[in-house]
Amino acid sequence: GSLGGTGAFFQHPPRCKHCEGLIRGGTVVEALGASWHPECFRCAGCGLRLQPGASFAVRDGEAYHPECCVRLFLPGCRVCGRQGLQRYLEDPFWGDVACPEHTGDGTLRCKACTRLPRLDAPHVGLSDGSCLCVECADSVVVDSRDAQPLYDEVLAWYTRQGVVLPQRPPLLLVGPEALEEGRGGDGGIRGAHGGGARGGLPSVLGLTLTETRVVVEAIDGRGWGEGRDGRGGTGLRGLRDMLLRPAMRAREIACTRASHEVAAILVLHGLPRLLAGSVLAHECLHAHLRMAGIGALRPEVEEGLAQLMAYLWLVDQPVDGESDRLHKAFHLNRIHEHPDPVYGGGFRAAFEAFEGLGSLQDVLNHAKLSGSLPIV
Repeated sequence: GSLGGTGAFFQHPPRCKHCEGLIRGGTVVEALGASWHPECFRCAGCGLRLQPGASFAVRDGEAYHPECCVRLFLPGCRVCGRQGLQRYLEDPFWGDVACPEHTGDGTLRCKACTRLPRLDAPHVGLSDGSCLCVECADSVVVDSRDAQPLYDEVLAWYTRQGVVLPQRPPLLLVGPEALEEGRGGDGGIRGAHGGGARGGLPSVLGLTLTETRVVVEAIDGRGWGEGRDGRGGTGLRGLRDMLLRPAMRAREIACTRASHEVAAILVLHGLPRLLAGSVLAHECLHAHLRMAGIGALRPEVEEGLAQLMAYLWLVDQPVDGESDRLHKAFHLNRIHEHPDPVYGGGFRAAFEAFEGLGSLQDVLNHAKLSGSLPIV
């Protein structure tokens, strides 16, 4: 907008919109559909006069100096405090605004909630080079000993859901190198809990280490499968020959069976309580399946069920204050919106089955028996 109306003649003196006094002679400011004394037409931001002939900005029906409008209504950077950003990045969950430059200048995000540091509250650095925001650092689980009470809570929660672990696997809090090394190991390692859906989260948050043993047993077949020509029969002929000629030469038959032992559960150290607990709830599902003699389910089925357990554990956690509520909502949203087809797609299919059946036990039993999720 611009100021106008200088020296205008009025048959009846207008009233100033600001002071409601009559404007008698002199300069009249015509702006925003009203008349003003020059001294009454002021910036709604700083309160100083808007000079005649000068341009001004309008917001919500009020006039501002252009620079005041930028300062007041364009966002400021969370990291460096710069105000009036016309180009900026906004976090889709937290709504935090930052200069685009901070994505490539080495500014670290909280490894748990992915928030950038606040100018007046810098992140807390950890020994592995990562960092936590002040809120996440307040409940950080430091080492394996520190994690045992949380492990007790998760196992007790599992028991209340009717999902029992007959043994308590060792829980170890380890660094990211150990998790990456474990994930890249041989086929005996199962149950990687992936992060990485949002910038700042490590790619692996937990692992369940399983040792699979293949037992080969030899039984006395007493000629099972040996045909009359000495070259071996098959099927019913072999069975008939074994029954009719029990004195024939004994022959060993090899049978195999697999057993699974959970060697340990590994969780990334330095996570806040809510995230560490959800990772533990995830990994305990892998441990439960192995201990129940269930081998390999399809990844989207097993990881989906594990994510379902993590999600339901989070849902049951009480919160203390607004910050705690927001961080709980963040971790729930991270699971629900995970873009990976195994972790995210698997969870959404498992959650749909859980909501459709209304029974966690029915979902798990169906998966154990059929190797798939129930269709509802």
